[in-house]
Amino acid sequence: MSFVSSVIHSPRLSSLLLLAVVLLVAAGLRFAGLDWDGGYWAHPDERRILIVVRDLQWPQPWDWAEVLSPRSSLNPRFFAYGSFPIYLLRLLGALVGSSPSRLYVPARALSAAFDLLTVAAIYAVGRELGGRRVGLLAAAFLAVSVLSIQLAHYLTVESLLTLLITLTIWSLLRVARSGSLGMGLLAGALTGLALATKTSALPVLCTGWVAWAVWTFGSGGVPRLRRGLGGLALGTALASVTFLLAEPYALLDGFLFVSGLAQEGAMARGAADLPYTRQFIGTLPYLYTLRELVVWSLGVPLGVLALAGLGWMTWRALCRAGGGGAKAPTTKGLCSDGLSRLQAAATSGDGGRAAEAATTKRLCSDGLSRSSKHAYLVILAWVWPYLLVQSGAADGGPSACGAGAWRRDRLSGRGDGHGRTSRRRDAGHARRAGHRGRACGVLHRL
Repeated sequence: MSFVSSVIHSPRLSSLLLLAVVLLVAAGLRFAGLDWDGGYWAHPDERRILIVVRDLQWPQPWDWAEVLSPRSSLNPRFFAYGSFPIYLLRLLGALVGSSPSRLYVPARALSAAFDLLTVAAIYAVGRELGGRRVGLLAAAFLAVSVLSIQLAHYLTVESLLTLLITLTIWSLLRVARSGSLGMGLLAGALTGLALATKTSALPVLCTGWVAWAVWTFGSGGVPRLRRGLGGLALGTALASVTFLLAEPYALLDGFLFVSGLAQEGAMARGAADLPYTRQFIGTLPYLYTLRELVVWSLGVPLGVLALAGLGWMTWRALCRAGGGGAKAPTTKGLCSDGLSRLQAAATSGDGGRAAEAATTKRLCSDGLSRSSKHAYLVILAWVWPYLLVQSGAADGGPSACGAGAWRRDRLSGRGDGHGRTSRRRDAGHARRAGHRGRACGVLHRL
């Protein structure tokens, strides 16, 4: 009974116990059924990654001239994904065997472990935003998220990328709150690893800039430019160095790297007509992604709640940024007030005042950034750019993805029964071509 009583009366112990339960549920959902395809490698991206990992070989003998050249056996020659997860899988293959038949289940287990760590990381982010309760709710929601559970069963890069981005956001929240140089450097290193996992993480660089700007200009109107600019420069430099260390052949084999990025970009813009992009023909940018997010990725209740939370956070950040309303007390002020109450209560021996002061101190330590617009700005500086870039589409006229199909119809002589092309049909093809080109822009998000 003493243990139960201590857990009930200790917010920290009860939170840790609830978090352990959430993580246990999340682990069960993620590690169950990893051999879901019976070794047939039904996921095409998994098959491609396994082949690339298998072909990586340690140079024998070691020759720096060869290692630092594009022809190196350590060069994956595959840049649709970053090299960092491929090298991680190769290290795992050194332990369990690099043949696809032996590697695919341990690699999926590694992906599940990354996703489980993301559940713990999202708790830390939620605690920064609103205390332990917010962190527990966020972790619980992610633990039962359908898309998160599904991606944990694939040996693709999404689980690792999500973990790195979440840890980066947590570090940047600490930067925006305290200007910690150590946290800024940690965020820079994590950003570099995220970019070496998938280049779609590029918007997180802007999030780092926003975090340092928030801290530099958000304290009493007195800019701390030297420390802010120094932290920003060091973090950006460390991100670049970390990226090159984790994906060295982006520089050493720059032509192939840029060509790979250009190919992925052309596919996302609709400039390339590929069989596996035609499923997106006829979909609308943004709306298609939001529908997939709400209906399939999160489920309707959680999806609607997530969008509502994003809207609420955006509204609060904009309202606070506008400076409307009374000025809210700062965390520093609340802490100072709580400590003064504690000191007065200890001097006077007033039990009621001591309890009030203890409550004030607990609330102060439990939610340092609870009502701060700074934390919201950091979160939104990642969510909105990523959402707009990844789920948007190219503007302008019909892209090659749609216009190519239109031209093929015309050149093949398809028309009316008398062999003449119908102008009305051409006009319809032209309209649909525009939709096809814009629709292909959602591919990179997926």
